[in-house]
Amino acid sequence: MAAFLGLFLLTNLVSMLGVRESSIQELLKAHRRPKLPPRRQPFLLILGLGLLAWGYRLAWVTDGRTLGRNMVPILGLTIAGTYFVVTRGSVLVCGWLRRCPRVYLRGTNVLVINRLAYRLVDNARALFISAILVAIVGTSLGAFNSLLQSARSVAIEDCAYSLSYVIPPGTDAAAAREETLAALRERGLDHVESQAIEAFKTVAEIGEGRQGVTVVPSSSYSRAAEVTTGFDPVILAPGQSLLVLPYEPEETSPEVEAASITDGGRTTRLQVVGSVTRRWLPGGFALVVCDSDYPDLAGRADPAARFTFLGFEYRGWERSRDLGEALWSALRDSKAEFTMDRYADYRSLRQAGALTMFVGVFVSFVFFIAAGSLIYFKVFTEIGEDRAQHVILREIGITRREFTRVVSQELGALFFLPLLFGALHTAFALRVLTNLLNVNLNVVWAGAMIGGGYLVAQTAYFLVTRAAYVRQVLR
Repeated sequence: MAAFLGLFLLTNLVSMLGVRESSIQELLKAHRRPKLPPRRQPFLLILGLGLLAWGYRLAWVTDGRTLGRNMVPILGLTIAGTYFVVTRGSVLVCGWLRRCPRVYLRGTNVLVINRLAYRLVDNARALFISAILVAIVGTSLGAFNSLLQSARSVAIEDCAYSLSYVIPPGTDAAAAREETLAALRERGLDHVESQAIEAFKTVAEIGEGRQGVTVVPSSSYSRAAEVTTGFDPVILAPGQSLLVLPYEPEETSPEVEAASITDGGRTTRLQVVGSVTRRWLPGGFALVVCDSDYPDLAGRADPAARFTFLGFEYRGWERSRDLGEALWSALRDSKAEFTMDRYADYRSLRQAGALTMFVGVFVSFVFFIAAGSLIYFKVFTEIGEDRAQHVILREIGITRREFTRVVSQELGALFFLPLLFGALHTAFALRVLTNLLNVNLNVVWAGAMIGGGYLVAQTAYFLVTRAAYVRQVLR
């Protein structure tokens, strides 16, 4: 309420400042004055295009590390660039069309281009505000829909296996594995792949700091490439290791070249030959070592730190409702600890996405009505002039069908020009979202769905407005 009251007071203040130096006689006769030809200002158009290009470039490279310092410049550059392009570009475009005889002298284009030049200038601010509102609607709905449509890919990124859990030392891991496989077959899940990984937890000196890691042999990592996605087989020589990170490191982070493990009073130094980013084992960080080095490292580790990790991958995991809870109840006596249940992660993402999408649609609908109403009411303020022009045009031979086509082209430019700018802004805003989340979002498909829906709604709004406008003019 306070925001709307402040906006109302600001609008009144701007209106009073605009008329404070005009006399009452000037205000009453303003609508009877002949309109001055629109001024051509190519410099402002070039400035607007430059600002938009600058803002789009910043948006393209912005990620979580640069969002704080780039957000305000992106918004400022995009808004200012849109204002100059919308308010000044229309005059230059219409001027270029006038100098193209093949276009200008064809059919009723002489009438359309000249009328459109004045109409776009008169409605420039409304078009600018409408373009910003369209960008807000498209960005919010596109972001929500991207998360909703990408729930499956995000769940796969978060959970390397469809189902996995940890078996503590002293527990029969083989029996737990067979019990899980039997439960999966009973539910009709096919193409089941399983993997048992012997590993242990320790603290390693990685680079300049100490980090808790899970140490695994290289054969287990290569086997993971056969069971699930996101892995490639690896061959390590004795003394070499591969670092598995749960998230992308910062650009300023130094490259890790070595890791040291101290257990049993001995220190083993390993060369780090590379690193990959994948959420794989519990604890996040994993250190893959050569198969010949692993027995010695595991033998010196604390027996309580050893465990067996069981991972299962199967088709149709999206339909494995309550499977994780059922297995958890069955394996409770074995003290197994669940680490990943991809279906549970997928379900929570879908539920959160559906809720945010519902709220986003409701809020965006309000903005959509506001954007369309700006143009709708602005168009109907000029209906008196169009009635007078229609009388003159009818006398010189313009038919009703030709006049309807002229109005359709003019209103089409007013309704769909903001949609063009809004679509461009939305595309780059969704690019920022992809960089921020650092996951494989289905942005193109989700954005196309929102864009297509908005185009259909805007077209319906345009057809209703055109029908009402033509009926009022021809009455």
